Order: sequence, then C-alpha cells, then structure tokens
Amino acid sequence: MVQKSAEQENVVILDEIVEKILRKNLNVGRIIEIFNPQQGINTAYIEHWKYNPLEQDRLLNTPKKLIPIFTPCSGCNRHTYFYRDLRPKCVINIPLYNLHRISLQHKNYNPFSHLTISFRNYIITKDPFCSLRVTTYNLYRQRSNNSTPITITDTQLPSPLTLSSPPYNHLVTDITDPILKQSLLGCKTTLLRLQEIKISHHQFRHFTFFTDGSVKHLTSQNCRIGFGWIETEANIHTSHFYGRTTHLPSATKAETMALLTAILTVPPNSTITMSQIQQLYIMAAIETIN
Repeated sequence: MVQKSAEQENVVILDEIVEKILRKNLNVGRIIEIFNPQQGINTAYIEHWKYNPLEQDRLLNTPKKLIPIFTPCSGCNRHTYFYRDLRPKCVINIPLYNLHRISLQHKNYNPFSHLTISFRNYIITKDPFCSLRVTTYNLYRQRSNNSTPITITDTQLPSPLTLSSPPYNHLVTDITDPILKQSLLGCKTTLLRLQEIKISHHQFRHFTFFTDGSVKHLTSQNCRIGFGWIETEANIHTSHFYGRTTHLPSATKAETMALLTAILTVPPNSTITMSQIQQLYIMAAIETIN
C-alpha cells in the first residue's frame, strides 16, 4: 500500500546512521510516499534536503544563531531510484522507525530583512540546526535503549591510589560503582583510578576543580581527545585524573569529558567550585539541550 503525505506537515529528520548525524551532517527530508507492505518493514520515500545557511549569515552570527534554512539536495550518493515522481533530484528510501517529525516556521516567516536570499525553494525549521542534532542523537539513544556508554581508552596513568585509612585500606580490583559502570566504558585501569578517587572523596563535601580538555588532528583518522583535572580544597586533599578517548571527537567533547569525570567522583549534595570558563561550558550545554 502506498500513501501520499501532506507536504508541509511531513518534514522529518533521518537518524539512520548516528555517525553521520554527529560528525558530518544532519539529514532532513520531506516525505513523498509511505509504503506499508503486508509483510516486512514499513518504509518511506523521502525527498532529501540539506542544511544550507546563507553565506552572509555565517559572517554575522555564531553557528547556533544561524538561520536553519534547508534546500532540496541536487543529488548525492544516497539517491534511490524512484519513478513515481521525477521532480525531486534526490530521493532516499528509509525505514519509518528511523524518522522523526520536526516543526517548521510558517511559510510567510521572513527573517531575511538584512540578507539576500537566492533560493527559490527552501524551508526554515523552528529549532536551530545544533538543537536538531542534539534532539536526533537523544532519540537515537532512546531507541537503542540508552545503552551506549561513553568510551575511555587506555592511558599511561600513575599507579592506582592506595588509601591507608579505614575503610579504604584495600586495593580495588573491579568496577563496582553503579554510576561509573553505567556512565563510562573503556580501559579498566583508567576506570579503577576514577573509582578509587571517588572512594577517597566520599568523606568530603566541598570540592574545587580545575579541568581542561583538548583535541588534536580533528579531521584525520589519528584524531584524539585528551582531558584531565585536578581537585584541591584548602590543601586538605588533592587528587588528579586524566584520560583520552577517540569516540565522536570535538573540542566541546574534550571539555565535557573533563567536567563529567570530575563530577562523577563527588558524593551527592556536595558543593563544587569551578572556574568561570567551566561554568560557561555547563551553561552552553544546558542551553543546547533546552
């Protein structure tokens, strides 16, 4: 069975491949037809649209402030043969469970008073492009049962922390902390180090962290993320941690991993002091999610 869809109400984002969502581009399309076979997977034919911000807009605004304008794709390697309508230049066939509906601005919406637009056919989404990326990734995680933890790879770390005061006078040899097990995945030595730091922090409630993260060779296969932090509170206790990862690299990811691994080590209801720059990263993350 083939079903026709209303044009303006069926603009969707495709999250078939999460790597393409986060590292390359967000796939957006307009549903042309939906195919519901008696047996098999329901699929849809999508007219492929691409994010195409105006060049003048790029010079005036940050990526988050760019007008989220999309134009029809003129043809790419994802094109699927489709004979029912020859007008679209690029058509994608995709399972329905990989589609998520998004909201568009009204057709009379005109944000281009200060810009010159040369596109004949375009749409503008209500949410910024970066917000659509975050939303799509969260939907992907939900459909995957939220079971993809962050990966930390091996590092040349100092010997694990040994604590002499009870009840921490034994060396931990396995990851037993449920929060760390659920949040992180990777080198056991690195995670044991983080777990022992968390144990040593158990008796304190006030923490001061200095964190940092960086990324090298971002566009190459040798791309690496490094992150670390040091914690000190009135010289009563001092601890430090550092690690690296290769999964979905970015400068923001590096800073976020430093903050995440630091926060995971403190007990509930603790007070954490961080620098103003670190607070800006946290606020930026909150704004992106919201």
